[in-house]
Amino acid sequence: MSLDLDNRQRAMLREMGIRLWQAPSDYAAAPEATSAAPARVEAQRPSQSSPVVAAPATAPAPAPVARSSQSTGASASTAPATEEAERQTGPVWQLGSPQPIYPAATSPDPSTSIRWLLLAELPHGATQPLEGEAGQLLDNMLRAAGMHLDAGLKFVAVQRGRGAEPGSEGNDLQDQLASLIDAEQASVVLVMGRLAAQALLPSPEPFAKRRGQALVLNGRPLLLSNDAAYLLRNLPEKAKAWEDLCLARTMAVQATTH
Repeated sequence: MSLDLDNRQRAMLREMGIRLWQAPSDYAAAPEATSAAPARVEAQRPSQSSPVVAAPATAPAPAPVARSSQSTGASASTAPATEEAERQTGPVWQLGSPQPIYPAATSPDPSTSIRWLLLAELPHGATQPLEGEAGQLLDNMLRAAGMHLDAGLKFVAVQRGRGAEPGSEGNDLQDQLASLIDAEQASVVLVMGRLAAQALLPSPEPFAKRRGQALVLNGRPLLLSNDAAYLLRNLPEKAKAWEDLCLARTMAVQATTH
């Protein structure tokens, strides 16, 4: 007795490796089943290999590359125009107008009154030099050095525009500062802050080595020191800043007695 299978079912079982017992009466149908099996196998092969053939046809790789190269070229072409516009707008670094920090201060000896010029960037978010936590620290430092008693103490903001590079307009700032020193008849100039110092006095030498050195600009003694905002972030540097103020005080007294 044999199973009642048609040719398609027999072909499927042969593909699965299952051998069937066939009665002599079924031998006539076997050649048809055998010939049908290869036909089905061959029919499946194109469908199995079709994804490999279709992959290259669906890859639009050059399109994004072409768009990015166009945008890069556009930005490169606008860069010189932007730089030219920045050069035409004037100095990126500028000096503000001198303003008294302690307007009511009086010198005990008017004949030897010390006239200070204190240059620094305003603390972040502040409109006055003594605002905020950094401003309070600066106030304490100046009072500890007795500078609040000098009638000639004036603050000058070193203003930096967006995208400014320290030292990019250093020569122009030096001209501004030289004119300011003459106009205010400054006894000593104190520049506080690395960026302000680099803008006013560009140098390849690190600020840490220049700090605390007695310099001369336009015939007036000048000293570089750290700003109050930096000292708040680096408390151990306060001792060095105090030494700078003491040295500046000595320089100022010598300048006014000679």
